[in-house]
Amino acid sequence: MKLDTGVRAAMLLAVLALQACGGAETQDGKNTSDAPTAARPQAARGQPDALFASDGRPSAAARQPPGGWQYRTRAGLYATPAQVAWEALTVEPYTVLVDVDRHANADAAVERTLADFRWSGEIAGTAFYVQAADAARAVEVADELHASGVPHVFLVVGGAR
Repeated sequence: MKLDTGVRAAMLLAVLALQACGGAETQDGKNTSDAPTAARPQAARGQPDALFASDGRPSAAARQPPGGWQYRTRAGLYATPAQVAWEALTVEPYTVLVDVDRHANADAAVERTLADFRWSGEIAGTAFYVQAADAARAVEVADELHASGVPHVFLVVGGAR
C-alpha cells in the first residue's frame, strides 16, 4: 500500500515547512534554534522526534502518547503527522499509511492492509501508520493489525490530517 501523490506532496510540504522554521531571535539577536538541546537533538535541526532508535526498535518518543490523549493502542506506539511525514520522506518504501476513512469500515481497512502486508512479503522494518477522523476507529484498526502480527503499528495522533 503506497501513499498517493497528493498525500506524499502534502507530507513533503509539511516536513519542509518544519525545516524552514528557523526559530525566533532573542533581544540580543541570537537565533534560539541555533542552541542545541540534549534532550531533543532532532528538534534542534528542525526535525520531529525520531520514531525509531538506532537499534531499529521504536523510540521512547514513539511510546509516549501526547498529553491529554485519551486513546491507547495495544502496540502502544504513537506518531504525529509531522513524524509520519518525516518517515515518509526519509524511508518511504518502509512507510505505510493506513487511512481508515478511505475504506467502507474498519474491517475493510484491516482486511486490505493485511492483504497488502502479506503480499509484500512482510518486509522487516516496515511501519504502519493508522489514521482516521474518528480516533476510536483508528484505534480499532491499529489494535486489530497488531493482534494479527503486523509489526510497528503506530496510531497517528494530533494535528490536522
